[in-house]
Amino acid sequence: MLADLEQAQLEAQSALAASVTTDALDAWKSAWIGGNGRLKSMMMALKDVPKDLKPAAGKRLNELKATLEAAYEERRTAVEASAGPRGPIVDVTEPGIPLAEGCRHVLSRTIDEITEVFGRMGFTLAEGPEVEDEWHNFTALNIPESHPARDAIDNFYMGEQGGVKR
Repeated sequence: MLADLEQAQLEAQSALAASVTTDALDAWKSAWIGGNGRLKSMMMALKDVPKDLKPAAGKRLNELKATLEAAYEERRTAVEASAGPRGPIVDVTEPGIPLAEGCRHVLSRTIDEITEVFGRMGFTLAEGPEVEDEWHNFTALNIPESHPARDAIDNFYMGEQGGVKR
């Protein structure tokens, strides 16, 4: 039995060394250390070994199994590393795909059209702040503090700064 195990180890290692693809490695694994592999059949044959040789044969069989599994993992990593990159190879010097140009928003185009129409009628576009502070809206125009135009009912005062919404 021990001589058979030595012979099996040599055969398994030579077959493993001849496996150069992952498919061949998978076939080797199922043939040798898989559920229906040769090692499994050798373990089943262990019951027929004489009682005095059984411990040594069992120990050697377990060592063989551990050795073959370690050799398989090592060979698999070597084959996967030598397989090269997975996926398509990209030529970085090739021109890229042009991106589609966007367009202006509908509201922006409408505002531009209206501005253009009013510009042809003689109006000009004036831009300024949307919220005016109390100084520019009342005090700079000499409107007194008690004037009815400063009432809170006629204005929207914005917070502590005293901003007035136009």
